[in-house]
Amino acid sequence: MPRLTPALLSPLLLASSLALVASPALAQSTSLDGVSRITVEAGWRRTTNRTFLDGYYARPEHQGRQRAASSPGGPLLALTFAYAVNEYVELGVDLFGAGERLSLSGSPRLTTVTYGALVGLRLQTLLEGVGPHGLIPWLGLLSGPTLVLSTFEGEPGTEGVKQAWGASAGASLRLSPRWAATLELRQVLVRGPVTGLGSVNGGGSWLGLGATYSFDAEPSRPVNW
Repeated sequence: MPRLTPALLSPLLLASSLALVASPALAQSTSLDGVSRITVEAGWRRTTNRTFLDGYYARPEHQGRQRAASSPGGPLLALTFAYAVNEYVELGVDLFGAGERLSLSGSPRLTTVTYGALVGLRLQTLLEGVGPHGLIPWLGLLSGPTLVLSTFEGEPGTEGVKQAWGASAGASLRLSPRWAATLELRQVLVRGPVTGLGSVNGGGSWLGLGATYSFDAEPSRPVNW
């Protein structure tokens, strides 16, 4: 079974801290400075795993076998806690999980599960006048501890914690002062071990569609000396 490791616990605590800074104010803000958000996404992860499959069928005991069809990919879920430190820069933590199944001629089916936490820095802006309440496009870089679990059907799994790196591009269309529809594309680089067969790609291209709930920045308070 997958385990929570110390490397994964620290980002989880950071995510909880970011959630606590959210303010329940009701007024819509035209500035992103100090705004926090929670985004829930579901989507699909796609990777050919060509390097792994080429190595598998190049092994002497597998040569001559008909190559199985490529994997169509697998589902993913992501939960983001983020806070805009100013009008154009946002810091966030993404908690995520994704899975995939690979068919291999002459071997049991291989299931891979990738999950962990990525700390992200995003450059964003608010385009007022686009849609009901504006559009927020962004570009970002992400990195953090990620666990890749590989399991052949009927056999014990192999897991390893790696440092993942990624880039993201997306946009949130504000449908109301609080709610927005979010579309995000990520490219993630991370590999995990497979017993006796090298490593498998736990990253790839991720496309997610979700909902965002925003919290206005707390009004500044005068300092009493």
